[in-house]
Amino acid sequence: MAPPGKKHLLLHVPDHQPLSSGSGDGTESYSTFLRLGTPDPNPPFKALLEEIVGDGFIDDDRERGTNDVAGTQATIEGAGGAAGMGHKLTKAQREAETARFLGKGGWHDHTQGNRVSTTQGDKIEIVRGNFKMVVLGRQDELKNAHSVDSSGGLKQEADISPGSITEIRWVQDPYSGTWRVTEMTEKGDVHEIYHGNKKEEFYGNSVESIIGSATEADNPDSGLVPKTKKTNPTITERTWAASIHSYTGSSDKYVPTIYEETYATNIEEKTFANTVKEETRATTIESRTKGRATIKDYVGEASEKVVRVEEEVYADHHQSMTVANNQIDLQFLGAHTGVLIAGVMTDIEISTLRVEVKAGLAFLEIEAGALYTEVFIGVKAEFSLAKKAKFESATYTTALASQNIVATDTKLTVMKKTLAAAWSATTFKASIGLGAD
Repeated sequence: MAPPGKKHLLLHVPDHQPLSSGSGDGTESYSTFLRLGTPDPNPPFKALLEEIVGDGFIDDDRERGTNDVAGTQATIEGAGGAAGMGHKLTKAQREAETARFLGKGGWHDHTQGNRVSTTQGDKIEIVRGNFKMVVLGRQDELKNAHSVDSSGGLKQEADISPGSITEIRWVQDPYSGTWRVTEMTEKGDVHEIYHGNKKEEFYGNSVESIIGSATEADNPDSGLVPKTKKTNPTITERTWAASIHSYTGSSDKYVPTIYEETYATNIEEKTFANTVKEETRATTIESRTKGRATIKDYVGEASEKVVRVEEEVYADHHQSMTVANNQIDLQFLGAHTGVLIAGVMTDIEISTLRVEVKAGLAFLEIEAGALYTEVFIGVKAEFSLAKKAKFESATYTTALASQNIVATDTKLTVMKKTLAAAWSATTFKASIGLGAD
């Protein structure tokens, strides 16, 4: 007989079949029962039930945003005072309600055998509070079980395999209150195969992707999984596609800033294509290579020549500067045509020794200008190893003056001599222009 005020109804069928295994705590006195009302102080699986209740529901300590209590807006710590998905129970009240689970009583059914529930039609089950299901999987350790916790309007699963949700927390920023889901994998391999169409869209304030670690230090202790060392992975990406289109920004919506950094010991890039077309439009383009680096630029190979190399530059200002200890320019060309049209051209060359060799069946150099001035300081020798052609021009008139130019044949005999030249000057002045004298 139950004590006054603590009545219950018990329907039990003892030992309906031989027991193949016990519950683990040795307190069962019957194999199947249904108890309504006051709870049994020593129910089957008592130790396991107490452990589950001790862990509580995920809603017991979950931050839920603003709680509507007695018509006021009571906020949790760090919530900022904005409205959220709260309810009328504070965190302390939720924890206290869960602690009463084993003492409240109500409906308790247990069977040492199997349980089958069959419904021919529809079924609706309403749970006003929280719901938790634990599947031990033919073993008795709660940490190795699979659990489903549906409480506070959210669902969370946990098991011994990786990929379980470890935390669901209400955060105030940056959307004036939202749920943040944090997932942690202790150890495991993930292999995903998907066949079909896929489309992903994201709208938010930030997207951050982190792979590996700069320090490869231990993971911070989350309290949910043991510490493990961060090991940087080997990343391999392969793509086969009928067509690939990649866009960043658009003509009517520019990305304000794109910043990229790469630090690597070796970088190797290869492109094999029938046609490569690149187009860059920008106000300022700057390319800089720093450090003690060897820079090599190859176009084609001796055994596989490029059919055509064409470069065009249209610019208001074009500046080129080379500062090097040594520079070697080699060109092997069947034909070379260079055309330079400039309003003003200035060539400055300073060298300790200059050697220029030109060999050809014919060499023709044409210079045309209103004024030509050549300044040479030092010893100058000119040699001609062929017959000199004679050119004689007629008198012509320009806007400057009447000029008569006659080129005559001059014979030059060069003998082996030792020359010593010394030159010094305190002031050197050269004037180029159309002056009176």
